[in-house]
Amino acid sequence: MTCVPYFIKPDGVSFKVEIRAILREKFLVVVFTDFIYTREILNAQYDGVSSAVRRGIYRMMEGEPGEVGIVEGPNALQELVRLCGKKTDPMRCEEGTIRRRFGWSNRILLAEGYYFYGNVIHRPKNPRELERDLAIARQFLKF
Repeated sequence: MTCVPYFIKPDGVSFKVEIRAILREKFLVVVFTDFIYTREILNAQYDGVSSAVRRGIYRMMEGEPGEVGIVEGPNALQELVRLCGKKTDPMRCEEGTIRRRFGWSNRILLAEGYYFYGNVIHRPKNPRELERDLAIARQFLKF
């Protein structure tokens, strides 16, 4: 079974109990969680963007902890994407998804045309991102 990491962003932490319940209802088992988010993890996750964009992301998230978790289950990557929502903008996600239910859609311009959306949860969207996110999780977490 594949391990799939997720990150409940600081603006979604108040919904962590509900989010975990949604994951469990759809047969995803939360096998690990830690209440952490550091500049190093942000740097690793957003290594492909400019320093100006990263500074904007830091302003939105740093100083507040988030929850990093690992789920397992049948078709865990596809199921997590479906449950979270496929779009960055929560209002463009399907009804009932985590991003649509708990997120907010007033985008904030960070820099260079890059916007921040209050989509409350990060999840890898494809196998390439899954490998990157797992490497990040293994680097900073003990699971």
